[in-house]
Amino acid sequence: MKKLVFFIFLLSLFTLLACKEEERVVKPPVVSLIDPLVSSMYYVFDTIFIKAIISHESSLNTITLSVTNELLKPVVSSKTLNVNNSNITLDSYLVINNKYIEDEVHYLLIEMSDNENLFKEWYPIKIQPLSKQLENVLYVTEEGLQHNLYLISDVNDSSMITAWNSEYLGGYVDSYHRQFYTSGTITEGIKAYDIDDKKLNWTIPPKISGTQPYFTAFSAIDGRVSAANREGVIECFNSEGMKTCITSKRNNGKYTYVINSRNFVMGLYTPFSGNIHSFDIYNYPAGSLYQSLELPGIPFAIVKIDENNFLLFLEKELTISSYKYSPFEKSLTPLDDITNDKPILKIVGEGNNIFVLTPNGVLFYRPDLSSTVNIFYQSGIENIVYDPIDSIIYMIKAHEIMYSVFPFNYAIKGFDAGLNVKDVLLLYNK
Repeated sequence: MKKLVFFIFLLSLFTLLACKEEERVVKPPVVSLIDPLVSSMYYVFDTIFIKAIISHESSLNTITLSVTNELLKPVVSSKTLNVNNSNITLDSYLVINNKYIEDEVHYLLIEMSDNENLFKEWYPIKIQPLSKQLENVLYVTEEGLQHNLYLISDVNDSSMITAWNSEYLGGYVDSYHRQFYTSGTITEGIKAYDIDDKKLNWTIPPKISGTQPYFTAFSAIDGRVSAANREGVIECFNSEGMKTCITSKRNNGKYTYVINSRNFVMGLYTPFSGNIHSFDIYNYPAGSLYQSLELPGIPFAIVKIDENNFLLFLEKELTISSYKYSPFEKSLTPLDDITNDKPILKIVGEGNNIFVLTPNGVLFYRPDLSSTVNIFYQSGIENIVYDPIDSIIYMIKAHEIMYSVFPFNYAIKGFDAGLNVKDVLLLYNK
């Protein structure tokens, strides 16, 4: 019996020692970072020179260098070095080759592998993002269904990017993906053109043919195109033309205006019969209805103040009035009566700089001050576009593109296209 107990004791001891051996923790490499200094400041397109002394109890096979954001997502091209040594003098570099880097926390990441284990060391650094700047002005000409897209190369010259034959519901330049999005209503659908390669990247045709418009509203932001159709839904597509969202269906009416934000896609809904108009807010990308508000007037336009606040413009008792909408507060607040100078042709702007195009000129509206003034007394202006980066207003009159650096109240003739100009679009550096 004693021998049996002793045998069991020895067996348990050997088992415990074996487990201890299996559970042996491998110590991480010792890294002495020489360069860069922690929290060093860099700018886009700078080179990060990396120097360090690394030692490990066994041979390291590879060392990978990268820069990540606070979500540990790589933001520049990484570099992998084959070292095959336990004592390494690291002397390398990374180029900050991403002009789209945002103002956020960044880390230099050193990953070391010995084929069985992966070790990681993070060192905080600072990267100053590029400031957003206007790179080029583009414009669309129109002759019947024939549309051409041009890029202005200098004051007296332009080059054609592409041409298409369709109605023009709207257009947008995606500066991040360097694409031009546009949509027709009947003959052709949504198209995406590569601005640099001057080619068609993808298209979304109308699902139903006929003489009635299929697409009824169009809007886009960088990375997302949204279009309403006569089936009573709003569909969203990413920069590659893949569908990312479809809203729940509304019957017996259509969306006449669509706008995008980070978390929502919104539409102004008009019934085919009756006077009950609504403002529908859908979760993005789920497509589920977040809120629907019955409107006290005929909806005309939506303008984004910021990601959390929007301006709605309604025609009410022969006057165009403004309302503020806050999605997270689910509130629609009446603000000001803007003008009774009708018809309103277009409303553009951002923040507290809002511009209203009427048959008699351009009004400047400040919602924070409840102030509206006429800044351009000039008839015949057909379209306006606002550049919030440089505070420039572009105005289209027949074949001329004029501009004004706000707050000056006079227009400068900028470019004569020679053909009727339908729209002006802005390409930024990021």
